[in-house]
Amino acid sequence: MAATVKTRNSGCPFCRHFCDDGASDYWGLEASGLVKSYDNKIPVLWGGRHATLLPEQTAENNLIDMVVIGQGERTVVHLAIQLATDGSLHDVEGLVFKKNTEIFINKERPIARAEDLEGFDFDLIDIENYINPETRAFAYFSSFGCPNRCGFCANSYLKRRWMSIGTKRILDDLSMLTKKFNFKNLIFQDSNFFANKSRVLAIAQGMIDSKLNLRWKASARTDQLWKYSKSELELIVRSGLVSLFIGVESGSDRMLEIMTKDSNTQEAEKTVKCLLGLKVDLHASLIFGLPGETVEDLDATIKHVAALKRINSKISFQQCFYSPFPGNALYHDAITKGWQPPDVLEEWAKIKEQTVFEIPVWLDEKLSKEYERKFKKAFENSTKTKFIKKGD
Repeated sequence: MAATVKTRNSGCPFCRHFCDDGASDYWGLEASGLVKSYDNKIPVLWGGRHATLLPEQTAENNLIDMVVIGQGERTVVHLAIQLATDGSLHDVEGLVFKKNTEIFINKERPIARAEDLEGFDFDLIDIENYINPETRAFAYFSSFGCPNRCGFCANSYLKRRWMSIGTKRILDDLSMLTKKFNFKNLIFQDSNFFANKSRVLAIAQGMIDSKLNLRWKASARTDQLWKYSKSELELIVRSGLVSLFIGVESGSDRMLEIMTKDSNTQEAEKTVKCLLGLKVDLHASLIFGLPGETVEDLDATIKHVAALKRINSKISFQQCFYSPFPGNALYHDAITKGWQPPDVLEEWAKIKEQTVFEIPVWLDEKLSKEYERKFKKAFENSTKTKFIKKGD
């Protein structure tokens, strides 16, 4: 039997459990090592963004035997059948595998439509072992990918940028899960839940009609929500929306252009304004330390944060620091500015968390000190933030 590694992720304050909002090679390697220490003959399979972007480098690791490229739902089933019947691994589309020291890359598996992928049989596990009994929260993907082109995002590797499950199936799933397991809180894990307006309104209306009584949260771009009418936003809130996470990213329009964010600071202000009067917690992300960013850009972000707080004093901000990730435009920009990407998986695992600012090569010592001073003064409540030099 193959061991499929699921990596650990950051804690979510909405449900107080670990959400699948990103991968960590460090925890993946630790889990793989645990499996191999128990029985070195158990094949270990990796998948996800990093494995898809760098499949050969991932498969070179001694703890990893196979890698799924792209969609894994059908690949892993075909793989399980081949392993159980001693069939040929060469026949498994979308698989990279290692035999002795030689790495084989199989034919690419065609991308299946999201609504054609088989659902999960939750009766195969004791669901209570995976639920916080206090919050009764669960995570759900109603779509995959994102139609936009942010230069820092790992989703840029997807060949079909955005795919949604059919609205009827979404509502049927939510109804079944809520009734069967008595869920109370829902996290839409979509990278961009609000990508299609008519879809969002249909889901919201369906949740009301089905009387699901769920409290839910989702993520949105700043160029989306202000385009909804007041009555449409009220409908969404009536359906159970209680928390929104929006990608503000920067207060510098110059940096937003470098990010190919395709939105601007005015749209962020419009979004915060349009949500006034609605009982929705508003959280926003900020990204610092990108290639090309200057102290002046930091100043602009600090001013922008103050402006958004004047509109809505309850808005909270999450400060993240940029880490180059294969497959997007800023990754290549970082390399041209002197950043050297890891050449083995173990080195990727050492890349710092997003709350740690590893001073990038494009900020010299003088600028980095000024940057750190201003950042700490402006975001003094960001107690987890650390500034370090490479190698520390």
